[in-house]
Amino acid sequence: MNRMLYPIGIQSFSTIRERGYVYVDKTDYIWKLTTSGQFFFLSRPRRFGKSLLLSTIEELFLGHRDLFEGLDISHKDYDWQTYPVLHLDFTGNDYMIPGSVEAVLNENLRIWEQRYEVRNIENSIGERFRKVIKAANEKTGLQVVILIDEYDKPLLETVDHPELQEKFRNQLRAFYGNLKSQDRYIRFAMLTGVTKFGHLSIFSDLNNLQDISMVEEFAGICGITDEELHRYFEPGVALLGEKRGYSTEEAYDKLRLNYDGYSFSPLGGPDIYNPFSVLNSLQAGWIRDFWFQTGTPTFLVKLIKSRQIELQRLGHTQIPLQAGENVSFDPRSSLYTGLIPKRLSDNQGLRPGDRPPYPRVPEPRGGTWLPAESYEPVPPDRQRLGIQHRKILRGCARRPSRGVHDQDAKPVRRLQSGWIQLAQS
Repeated sequence: MNRMLYPIGIQSFSTIRERGYVYVDKTDYIWKLTTSGQFFFLSRPRRFGKSLLLSTIEELFLGHRDLFEGLDISHKDYDWQTYPVLHLDFTGNDYMIPGSVEAVLNENLRIWEQRYEVRNIENSIGERFRKVIKAANEKTGLQVVILIDEYDKPLLETVDHPELQEKFRNQLRAFYGNLKSQDRYIRFAMLTGVTKFGHLSIFSDLNNLQDISMVEEFAGICGITDEELHRYFEPGVALLGEKRGYSTEEAYDKLRLNYDGYSFSPLGGPDIYNPFSVLNSLQAGWIRDFWFQTGTPTFLVKLIKSRQIELQRLGHTQIPLQAGENVSFDPRSSLYTGLIPKRLSDNQGLRPGDRPPYPRVPEPRGGTWLPAESYEPVPPDRQRLGIQHRKILRGCARRPSRGVHDQDAKPVRRLQSGWIQLAQS
């Protein structure tokens, strides 16, 4: 059996393809995106493959056809044109420092201005970006591709510093506003992040963005589906079972129990595994809470501590749908960034305390889903809010997880499958 190479922490599509790492083919989703629209927004949790997705889209628009040989898109009708690409990445910076956002924008603008020979540079960041977009179009004769990774990171890091956050918000709004005003020069634009700042007015100026975060057609664009786990990782899963002393099917069950906790469509869609945890588990040869060590939304921990939120009560909370777009004011709504719905079912009218057929939960009625405690009674020593498979709150509380072991798989599964719906009013 050949050793599988897992791209842990590798966000470069070209590196993965050139060095033989396992790549879960998402190019069919990308082809649908690039041929069906112009402006997109995608929200997914940390460590969920957003950066790799944008890297793949960048290589596609740069026309690097050899990297896509054998993938789904290589069999599609695509022009393989080389477009000018403006890729802005907000990760890897400390945004608690005043002026940090301006520094990141200035550095990227300086590179783009040199590349596309922009003259008479203005002081305004928004104006400079406008000129870069227009110059890139004029120099190449092609429309521009704009990719912005973790657009919301500066705002999330300053959630407990409202004055600094407000300053960053104004700078980013002026910068992002060009995605609408310069649309005639833009071929494709995509923003990714972990939440949507609707009430902070960034998105109110970008009403041309199509939010695909909870669209069934794109539910599997990031992460690993059950079909993909079997298709791409069967040798690794078999090896995991061999190391731990159980069959391959039992290994799949262990991975499903611990990491299959997401569904990105209120209409159903595929169950999604946490990719970071799956890759680390197969690499290490055992199962543990890998995601929480690196993927925890720091801003969520800040909110829980600063607002003295009682963790046990969060599972019984019902939040207006509008609050989910404003993480600055309602800390409960911030949970969306760390918890994504488990599977939905066709049961309706159930409430906590009812006993639906395992593992069912109520059918959505047009709202967005957040996790709640189990619909079946759970002993007090096993009660955990069902977010990120218990990782976030367990980490915040800094206490061991009791009663959450293999022999307790049934009650844990019930806990993970309980969800509440956000009210629309």
